Amino acid sequence: MKKCSRLQLYYTLFCFIVDEPRILPSAIAKKSQYSGRGRSPTTILRHISNMYEQNISQSPRLVTYIIMLSGNEFFITSREENIHFRSLDLEIVEKSLLYTPIYTIPRGWNVDMNKALETVIHHDFRKGTLPREIYGDLDWQEIDWNIFEVMRANLRTKLSIVRDRIQENYNTIKNHFFKKVLPSCTIAHYFFPRGYDYYQQLILKARSRYEASITEALQRLPCTSYIFPLEHDFLTVLFHEKTDVTLNAIQKLEEIGIIDNYLLFNPLMHDAPG
Repeated sequence: MKKCSRLQLYYTLFCFIVDEPRILPSAIAKKSQYSGRGRSPTTILRHISNMYEQNISQSPRLVTYIIMLSGNEFFITSREENIHFRSLDLEIVEKSLLYTPIYTIPRGWNVDMNKALETVIHHDFRKGTLPREIYGDLDWQEIDWNIFEVMRANLRTKLSIVRDRIQENYNTIKNHFFKKVLPSCTIAHYFFPRGYDYYQQLILKARSRYEASITEALQRLPCTSYIFPLEHDFLTVLFHEKTDVTLNAIQKLEEIGIIDNYLLFNPLMHDAPG
């Protein structure tokens, strides 16, 4: 690993973890040839911890739901089927399946946000929709759910910690985690160069014939974007610095025919890194 800026180092570590979420610092050191005095696996672990403490990135995790608000209307997504909306004085106007989400890996991590938005507009868009996959009913036992609850916020949690928490045999936990729990889950990765709390958020619900290309274009941004395919539309959680610049970019995408129509929501409550 050559000499680089602190942010570039963090992004490199982030990419290693994206490729292998449970990779050990010793493995990172070996793969990156990051060795020598002051460059031990312990140093790498400290860099990862600092990156997480500054909310530049977070441990890979599983996201279960997100709730959004726009004016007096709510847009709610959840894996739970039996939510009693009537008791909350809410009426269902539109209902859709929520397919497997996508979390972009930001290739523009070192690019100015406003300049990155401009490159999104000029992306080479091509027609194509996102894959719409959905997990079936989870054939999980109690131990699988217990493992999930301990691991969901941090997939890098040591299995020995899971063992101590749920009081099960280590090898049994390892077998259930890798063969049943992990294959049934979507892993969320996050990268925010200035820290998660620095950015504003908005949620775009749009319809487009260019869904796949839009997802590719969002990789040009400095921050991770979240994409949630619906039956006919898709949701995108955008992190940005200036509302007017971001809204202008969305409007231009509609004007050139990349987005057919859209609605904007402000986050009210959701599973967030940190």
